[in-house]
Amino acid sequence: MNLQQKLGQILNKNDIELQKATNGVDNEVFFILNNGVKEYVAKLYTKRDLSKVTEIGKVLDVLSENNLSVPKPVVPPFLVDDKPVILSHVLPGRHILNLSNHNLNEVAKVMALYNQIKVENISSWFPSLKESTKFLEYIQNDEVSGLVRFIATTLGDSFLNSLPQSLVHGDFSQSNLLFDTDGNISGILDVDHTCNSYRLMDLARSLVFFGFLEARLFDLDMARQFIAEYTKYNKLTEFESMKIVPMLKLLLIKMLLETFYYVHVIKEVSTDIFINSDFNQSSDTLLKKLITIKDLENI
Repeated sequence: MNLQQKLGQILNKNDIELQKATNGVDNEVFFILNNGVKEYVAKLYTKRDLSKVTEIGKVLDVLSENNLSVPKPVVPPFLVDDKPVILSHVLPGRHILNLSNHNLNEVAKVMALYNQIKVENISSWFPSLKESTKFLEYIQNDEVSGLVRFIATTLGDSFLNSLPQSLVHGDFSQSNLLFDTDGNISGILDVDHTCNSYRLMDLARSLVFFGFLEARLFDLDMARQFIAEYTKYNKLTEFESMKIVPMLKLLLIKMLLETFYYVHVIKEVSTDIFINSDFNQSSDTLLKKLITIKDLENI
């Protein structure tokens, strides 16, 4: 039974109209249309087993129970040709590239609430400079690799062991957020990487996307306002506040090296994602951002 037939069986419809969306690195996404309108979304995972996707489904259920707008599964995850699938209703709203102050305050608030939710027996994942810098060998530009290695060595990651842990989304960025007409968040997408990790990781990673007016201009005022809004709902420890910039640098190193590797070395990810979308950030853009904040010590 193929995907279309399986969806027809679940939804009790004879003629299922599918519209394929852009593929992710490890998934394929299909919209199910009703008279031309997107009604459901089916996410077929190409590199994850059913147990992992069942965990994603559990996370979606818990988030929904805590009144966060996520694509709650219509039925438990199921298999099609041995590949797990999650079927959900399409969430209302639209993506916004350039966020207003109100939008940013919404993101900070929702992220703070997200980080406080408890999910039992969820997987853990923690960033590591050793894991990230193993990709440095593929950087042919000695000046770039030397700079990244110097920042990584100066930075270190021993501070991570002293950071509080919580539920983290892993990618609170424009491409994973939907907003209603009032500018409030109406949908949180792509919870596939939600795990137990350092609470500071979500906050710092969001600054990769929201903290720069352009690649070579970091907006300190905006960053401070974003952090202040977050702490209204989820107070940071003094140690966490001191480590926002180191975490930001660590994540930039991780993102730029992994992006370079997957796009330019093994070519598992197409360069089209940077041409066809304003939301994705190339390794060149990430490098410029890292250089911009290399001498920044705190926010």
